Amino acid sequence: MDPKNFSWEIVTSLSRLDWILENSGEHIVFDFETTGVKYWETDFKVIGVAIGGDLPAKLDAIYVPFFTFNEDTKTLDDLGRKELAFRFFRELVSKKVIAHNAAFDCSILDYYNIPHTLYIDTMILWHGLDNAVYRKYGLKSAQVDLLGWEESNDKDLEKHVKERLERYNIDTKEWKGKMYVGDTQILGRYAALDAYSTWLLFKHLYEKNSLLASSFIEFFNEFLWPYSKALTSQYERGILVDKSLLIELKQNLTTQSKEQAQLFKKAFSGLISEIEREELLKLIKTYKTLKGKKNAVKRAKESSLFNINSKLHLGKLLFEKLQLKYNSKTETGRPQVDDKLLTELKQYTSDIDKLLEYNALTKRIQYVEQYIEYADENSILLPNSNLVATISGRIAGYKPNLLQMPKEDINILKSFRARDGFSFIELDLVSAEPYTLAHFSKDPVLLNVVNNNWDIY
Repeated sequence: MDPKNFSWEIVTSLSRLDWILENSGEHIVFDFETTGVKYWETDFKVIGVAIGGDLPAKLDAIYVPFFTFNEDTKTLDDLGRKELAFRFFRELVSKKVIAHNAAFDCSILDYYNIPHTLYIDTMILWHGLDNAVYRKYGLKSAQVDLLGWEESNDKDLEKHVKERLERYNIDTKEWKGKMYVGDTQILGRYAALDAYSTWLLFKHLYEKNSLLASSFIEFFNEFLWPYSKALTSQYERGILVDKSLLIELKQNLTTQSKEQAQLFKKAFSGLISEIEREELLKLIKTYKTLKGKKNAVKRAKESSLFNINSKLHLGKLLFEKLQLKYNSKTETGRPQVDDKLLTELKQYTSDIDKLLEYNALTKRIQYVEQYIEYADENSILLPNSNLVATISGRIAGYKPNLLQMPKEDINILKSFRARDGFSFIELDLVSAEPYTLAHFSKDPVLLNVVNNNWDIY
């Protein structure tokens, strides 16, 4: 269906909301519009809720505003509609509740102790039923890729919000975090389309394979949803770090990495000089004027033209100058330079160790920089997790990714602190996937391997 012609309305009276909900079917879709993502902060507000699902009177969705942006005062005005919110909350325990990326919306309900029972998160359902290729499972992707809309529903809102932000001299790059400044009519239509497309997505996935969808929904409610909520609570609580220790550690690691880079360059100084001369000649040829050519020479004198982080430069040194052998090529046809290959090349020259050590230090610096960047003013990290970012079904971490912590680096681990009265416990699952497969498949061979504690591989 063309989203431009969908049927929706803004509901402002309790009697109208009550009639719509009383005459709705067993499924209800909801999506909160908020002032941010940190729902535990005092200035956080739910400015409205979009509702969809089995609605009556040929309605596709509705929007119930609780706050509206006042252009004169540049603040949010409370519309005094708590009774509408309470009426909506009653539906969350009597209907099959559906949401897209439900972890956020349901965390708000949990935080305020509002009873609810989620039936399915359509983002996780989509990933669970169709994860053969890497893709984004966000609602905007679903609108275009799966539902066939010409464009996602945020284009009009983006234009409108950016225009308002420009008038207020606010950076428009942050428009997604400032959607609440939008006019209620435009924001309401955007939110209603979100609820509507979530409902369409659910019906599309369910009707495509109802048996598989039903089985997955059972699996979701028994295992995935409790797991998702645990990950969300981790984000809410956060992890305490010693920011000053991290800053000091970064400085030390940076010093060590520079030392290793210099040692590596010194070991191959003659060959690296040859590469730099070749790079300088290439650079000079790109300039047509004498002034440009002189500037190129000046640049070469001020800084090295050999970049230790460049796979191209390293490839020239290792395979053209040193004439070492390589095993594989990149998609562009160049020799593949990675730590696995460098480890193999150590048998030809021990100075490769200096490059490996430099690479290891660089990776550690990147980890530390992440932790410093994302620690808030109270030195709390709020690690994000995503259940639908991988084809394998494993969790992905980001901003920062704590799933790939360098556990062997005791100095980095020391910067993570347990709060007073708490302790850190490290746990690890052994062969989690095949054990899970054995449990759910009931395969006698797999079960025999597990029960006898044999090596499943």
